[in-house]
Amino acid sequence: MKVGGKLKNNFVFLMFVLPGAIYMATMILIPIGYNIILGFKNVDMLNFLNKGSQVVGFETYKKVFSDSLMKDAIKNTFVFTFWCLFFQSTSLRYVVDNLAKGEHEVLMFTAGSYTMVEFLRQVLLCFGIVSNSYKIPLMMRQIQEQLLEINGRRVSPVLVIDEAHLMRAEIFSYVHLLTQHKLDSSPLMSTILCGQEALIEKLMTPDAKPLASRIMGRSHLEAIRKEVMEEYIAHHMRLAGAKREIFSDAAIMAIHQGSGGLLRRANNLARGAMLAASMEKAQIVAPEHVRMALTEVI
Repeated sequence: MKVGGKLKNNFVFLMFVLPGAIYMATMILIPIGYNIILGFKNVDMLNFLNKGSQVVGFETYKKVFSDSLMKDAIKNTFVFTFWCLFFQSTSLRYVVDNLAKGEHEVLMFTAGSYTMVEFLRQVLLCFGIVSNSYKIPLMMRQIQEQLLEINGRRVSPVLVIDEAHLMRAEIFSYVHLLTQHKLDSSPLMSTILCGQEALIEKLMTPDAKPLASRIMGRSHLEAIRKEVMEEYIAHHMRLAGAKREIFSDAAIMAIHQGSGGLLRRANNLARGAMLAASMEKAQIVAPEHVRMALTEVI
C-alpha cells in the first residue's frame, strides 16, 4: 500500500511539473541552444532559408567582440543593468546607512507575493533562523523572542521591507502584530516599508488599517524633471567610462517622456536605446533608438 501510494504521489507531481518543463524546453532552452549553434555558422537570410550555411567556428564571435562599438555597448549595458539591479533602492539604502551605528539593528529583506508562512520565514531568516514550520503562532513567538533579545541589548531593531507593494493585503495585519508588545505600550521595533505607488493603495485596505494608523512618517518620490534626468544619465555614463556624449538632447527628452520621469523605466529605456544604436553602428543615441526601445519595454 505504501509503495502504491508513493507511486501515485510521484505521478501527480510529474503531471504538475511536466507542462512547465515542456514549455521551458520548447520556448526557452531549445531556442537558446539553436542560436548558439547558429553562432558558429556564417548565417544570413539567403543561406538560412536554403540551409546552405557553413561552419566558421569562432569567427563570428571574434568579429562581434573586436568591434569597438560592441565593447562600448556591453560596458554601458553592464553599468545600467547591474547598477539598477543592485542599487535600485538608492533612497532606501541612504536611510539605512544613516541609522546610528550601535543603536539600531537593521533587519532587511525584499518582499514578494508570499503567503503568511513564507513571510514569517523571511523575517526569521533576518535573524539567521531557518524555519520549516507551518505554525504561525510558533513563528510569531520566535520572532518576538528575538526582538526582545535585541531590545535587551539596548539596541532598537528596524524591520526594512523593500518592494512592500508586492505583499498580499493580509500580510500587513501581521506586520502590525509583530511590532506590538504588552498591549502595544512598548513597540518592539520600528518598521520601514518601501515600494511603488500600489503600496499606498494596499495601506488603505481594511487589513492594513491597524498598521496604517501607526505610521509616523510618509515620503513619496515624485517623477524627476528633465534637467535631473540629464544629470542622472550623464552620471551613469561617467561611471561607464564614457569620454564623450552618448545620448543626444532629443534622446534624453524622449527617455524622460517615455519613462514619465521614473528612474527604473529610464534605466530600461536607456539600456535598450544603446543596444538599438549599437546594432545600427550609430555613434550617438537618437530619439529613434529610444522609440525602438520603448516598444520592447512596453
